[in-house]
Amino acid sequence: MGYPNYEKNEVRGYAGGVWALWNKEIKATCSYNHEQFLQFEILDREKGCWNLFAIYANPHAHIRDNLWPLIESRCTNNVPSLLAGDFNEIASITEQRGGSPPNLQRCNKFQAWINECGLIDMIPAGPFFTWEGPKRLGQGKLYKRLDRVLCNQNWRTTFSDASSRCLTRINSDHHPLLVSMEEIGANTQNRPFRFENCWMQHEDFTAFFKQEWNQTSDLNTKILKLQNSLKTWNKDVFGDISKKKKRLLNRINGIQVAIDKKLNPFLEDLGRKLAKELEMVLNQEEALWFQKARCQWIRDGDRNTRYYHTKTISHRRKNKILMLKDRDGNWTEDLDEIKKIIINFYKELFKEGPVQRSSCHPDIGDPLSPYIFVLCMDILSHIICNAVNDGSWKGIKAGKDNIYMSHLMFADDLLLFGSATVSQARVIIKCLDQFCLLTGFKRSQEIGKYLGAEIIHGRKTKFKFNHIIDKIQNRLAGWKANCLSLAGRATLVQSVCASMPLYHMQNCMLPKSVINQIEKMERAFLWGSTSEKKRCHQIGWDKVCTLKSSGGLGILSLRDMNVAFFYKLAWQLITRKDSLWVNFIKGRYGVSENFIFESRSKPTDSSFWKDITRALPDLRNHIAWELGDGSKISFWDDMWVSNDMTLRQYVISSNTHVNKDDKVKDFTNDHEQWDIEKLTGVLTQPAINKIMCIVPPTRQADPDVPMWNLGKDSTFTTKSAYLCIRGLTSNNGVQGWGSIWKGCFQQRHKVLLWRLGHNSLPTRSRTASWSGASPLCPLCKVSRESNLHAFRDCSFASRIWNSFINRKDRALFFMLPLKDWIFWNTHRKSKFCDIPWISVFATIYYCLWDWRNRLVNEAEFAHPNEPHRVILNIAKSLWSAWNTSATPRLPCGHDSVLDWEKPVEGWVKVNTDGAVCRESNLGGCGGIIRDSKGDWIKGFTRRIGMSNPVFAELWSIAEGLQLAWESGFRRVILENDYQEAIKCLQINPHVNPWSHPAVNIVKSLLSKDWELKIKHIPRSANKCADLLAKSSLSCNSKSVILDCIPDFVRDAVRFDALGSSSPRDPGG
Repeated sequence: MGYPNYEKNEVRGYAGGVWALWNKEIKATCSYNHEQFLQFEILDREKGCWNLFAIYANPHAHIRDNLWPLIESRCTNNVPSLLAGDFNEIASITEQRGGSPPNLQRCNKFQAWINECGLIDMIPAGPFFTWEGPKRLGQGKLYKRLDRVLCNQNWRTTFSDASSRCLTRINSDHHPLLVSMEEIGANTQNRPFRFENCWMQHEDFTAFFKQEWNQTSDLNTKILKLQNSLKTWNKDVFGDISKKKKRLLNRINGIQVAIDKKLNPFLEDLGRKLAKELEMVLNQEEALWFQKARCQWIRDGDRNTRYYHTKTISHRRKNKILMLKDRDGNWTEDLDEIKKIIINFYKELFKEGPVQRSSCHPDIGDPLSPYIFVLCMDILSHIICNAVNDGSWKGIKAGKDNIYMSHLMFADDLLLFGSATVSQARVIIKCLDQFCLLTGFKRSQEIGKYLGAEIIHGRKTKFKFNHIIDKIQNRLAGWKANCLSLAGRATLVQSVCASMPLYHMQNCMLPKSVINQIEKMERAFLWGSTSEKKRCHQIGWDKVCTLKSSGGLGILSLRDMNVAFFYKLAWQLITRKDSLWVNFIKGRYGVSENFIFESRSKPTDSSFWKDITRALPDLRNHIAWELGDGSKISFWDDMWVSNDMTLRQYVISSNTHVNKDDKVKDFTNDHEQWDIEKLTGVLTQPAINKIMCIVPPTRQADPDVPMWNLGKDSTFTTKSAYLCIRGLTSNNGVQGWGSIWKGCFQQRHKVLLWRLGHNSLPTRSRTASWSGASPLCPLCKVSRESNLHAFRDCSFASRIWNSFINRKDRALFFMLPLKDWIFWNTHRKSKFCDIPWISVFATIYYCLWDWRNRLVNEAEFAHPNEPHRVILNIAKSLWSAWNTSATPRLPCGHDSVLDWEKPVEGWVKVNTDGAVCRESNLGGCGGIIRDSKGDWIKGFTRRIGMSNPVFAELWSIAEGLQLAWESGFRRVILENDYQEAIKCLQINPHVNPWSHPAVNIVKSLLSKDWELKIKHIPRSANKCADLLAKSSLSCNSKSVILDCIPDFVRDAVRFDALGSSSPRDPGG
């Protein structure tokens, strides 16, 4: 075969056998010969030494399991390593097609081994499945991806142009894999021009750009000339970043070594100058790799060029076409053939044809008119309707209203509904085949997903959600953990939690086993477990998943987030009356409008309905009600008197029997007033007094309105539901934690301080219990090495602190306990040498921890002679870099007082306002109508009952518009000082999701024939309406129309008419 050198191990029975052959130019030495793999040390003149593992894993699982720990022990991250061959394992269910379902446990175990070793999967170009198995009866042919190429991060960066290809299979059941060490088909002459963001950080770039841009006037000429000039400037002026960085690091290192031996002011000045130059080069390097890596910047102060570099190389494979499949399904790798296939494809696509007249569907604006597709889908709709009419297609029906569905068609989506029987499946397939025959469409065999989410049938199992686990495993690959600090890993875990699993959680409660598996992967990635060392999880996961302001990292608890999504669905079930899915679910399970919370599920019901019914009781505890007709609100068990109590708590005696089905309307008499006799002797007198302050329900009133008592303005949000489930609120954070995360210092310093605040750093007092080592401090050898001792009380640390702390503050500084000491320093507003103290504090404790560890673990490390000067120089550099990278905030000024403005001639102006009593939560509203002279025309006040600010404002707008219309005005300007209420009405009120009676009134008024403008104004311009709204809280009547101006508002009306500023009452 022409290969003079070889190494082998022989076949053992029907398994095993590995041959390796190489030519004389390659310097390779077999360092380990095992029955399942060969390990070689290969010496490359340019790249250095690296390891190659040629693998043929045993087909028997119990033998193969011994292979992985052996390879893991020999494959270290320090040496570039490549692993290639037949692994006889798949890493996910997507790597198998056909046959019986794969063993998930084995898939997860193999993927975990890849992550623990920090290996990167070099997915080859060409066929995805590398092994073709026999065809089995009833299961089709079996395909698996058993062969693969893996490498560690060092090998990937060393051989950045390497790629792998899956070649044609001839006489074997396996496809051969080819690894090319050099770039294939590289043509640097034809590479497209790319503008590099790092150029803009060069001090001469702006002047150079202006000079080149202003030389010509034609835009195309300018761009072409600028491209050529930038290429030359990049080569001659900007230079190679990596070479500049290496040169500067060597010079700075030499200066630091010299200063440690003998103080030299000249070298100190030169060191500071080179440090600034290095900071600029590092910023340029960050910008370069950030742009190439296409990933979100992790602003933690670490120079994560290693992470970005590896990610860029991993993306590079996607930018190249190494192989392409032709029309006959054959793979080709010849560059000329690939070019020909691409050119022919687009020639056919855009070739000139006969001109046809067509029109576009009004809802779809596509220049290649989709009108023909609209007609085709209309044909399918007629085919389905004919099948429904003749009784062959049996759709699904729900409820007394006979909601019947056979198909739903949207812009580009199609949903088909039918009975879950084999005969119905045949009818559906027959209709689709008839449609395909008429239109030329093809029927997809892949059915089971809608908008990327699984459509689950039957019992929910871990296997059905394994695709989520696979995606998260790929995102949290082991090599990324090796490249990132704890701060970077926390950021990546947060981004993964906020995207991948949450989409699937919105309508499906994931099995506990799936959530446990995902959180297990997140924990392992966060704490940086590697193949060399399994690191302990220093802080409990429950604490990690709390808010940052409460002492956590803000990582989501997936189980609680899943429950929060079902709170959202349950809330929509209560409030979204016009929604198709809500009406269908209510009809399918016989849900009564007035007894939603009493709904229960049966064992035969769907898992979706079971999960909603589990959420309803807990949701009820956080719903308050605005009283309308009183038909929905439970008198005893709903919060309608106040938003934090039910009347069951105020029953006089526990022996008193109350009917849980009682509604509020049942406690009014024939005159629609409260029935005192029913209340007396059952409720306490304070509760009765609160009820008497509320306007009784009437038959003519609007329906009762639910309000979410945990959200802003009673609006339900998934975030507020999640915080409620976690037992948190956005305002209950421990004072001090927030200042840490908002501080002007690097993310890695913040994470270290977070760990210190939880007393979780591995000091000797903590590790002595299980390591058997002495708990004494290794530096002072006097006291136990606690977290506080290591950072403050040790003589090694206290000497440095004394250089920065004023004498008057030292007693308090060295007396405070750990958390109080941290929060005292992070809250200080003072400065040290024009640097905020919090930045200096962060630099000190970070250097103390770094130096302490290096003194203990590195024999050659020399402690700086003047540590306070070193710390101050670092702090100045970091503060300068922080100011450079921080985004400047624009000053936002505002007028202190704005006056009310008169309407123009022929118009009237309606000003409205709402008010809510903080003690009783009772609401009211008021308003005023004035002419173009500012004179009083009419006013109103109305009591609302229990409410909140946004609902009170909505009622004020509705009442104001109603009064203006009934008074005969047809040119009206309405003003209100509550931005949220105005926004609610400005978002196309005819499709507004709010189902509030006030919004419904406004909708009907907006559709009337009149000129109407709705505006938001500042509070200072709404004084009159504010006074009327406050007066409604003490008014005895529910609604009052004021034809004459009341005395308490007369002066305010006069001030507005004169254009004089009248300061608003602070209580408003």
